[in-house]
Amino acid sequence: MCPSRIRGTILLAACLTAYFSAVGDITCAAALSESEKLSPKELTALLDFSPRKVFYGGMMVASGDTVAGPVVVIDGSLDVQDGGMVVGDTWVINGTLILNGTASVDGKVTLVNGTEYSSRSGRIEGSIRRYTCECRLKDEVFEREGKVEFVSKQDPRV
Repeated sequence: MCPSRIRGTILLAACLTAYFSAVGDITCAAALSESEKLSPKELTALLDFSPRKVFYGGMMVASGDTVAGPVVVIDGSLDVQDGGMVVGDTWVINGTLILNGTASVDGKVTLVNGTEYSSRSGRIEGSIRRYTCECRLKDEVFEREGKVEFVSKQDPRV
């Protein structure tokens, strides 16, 4: 290999290393950011708004479909397929937000004990807020009345 080609290869490798190191640093910083802690009562109060669509166990937005929010997904994943869109604020509690292909959320995203996975083309137009909460949905109240209420995980009597 000629010296100029070697220098070009080394320069390209250095640029790629610097790029991926920077991307890695940004990802690590985001992963290490401290989440605000909520009590079950605070989380219940935050979700006390109307109208909203609540999906227990997960939801999928098909390719090309648009779902108007606000959308709340509890104990499951919100899976937005390539070309799918959620318009409005989105809450994922004890679950995962998955944006495939060119999927998008046009609104704020709130993750409570949640994570998000996005393709390079997936986009979130609003901010992402992260919270932690040692809580669970009060299943029997939700099934009977459709009311979203959270209680502490530690108290099996409630």
